Amino acid sequence: KSYTVTSRGPRPVIAAADPTDQSDLALDILGADGTLLTTANYSGPGGVETAYVLPLGETTYTVRIREANGGPAAFQILVITLE
Repeated sequence: KSYTVTSRGPRPVIAAADPTDQSDLALDILGADGTLLTTANYSGPGGVETAYVLPLGETTYTVRIREANGGPAAFQILVITLE
């Protein structure tokens, strides 16, 4: 699943994904051109993944959540654009 978010100028964009099952999530943040900027995949099955980017100015990102092993996943997500 993917979400589009626009930064508020040069302020951070933060994303956290919490599985509601024991899936092993990975969280990717991609730039406006589709380039992978960062990946969070550290916590293992059932753990929250958190990633952030620090833009140089207002820009659009794609936040992508996936199950690290390609299976189904249930999750909640929080995306924050700081002011």
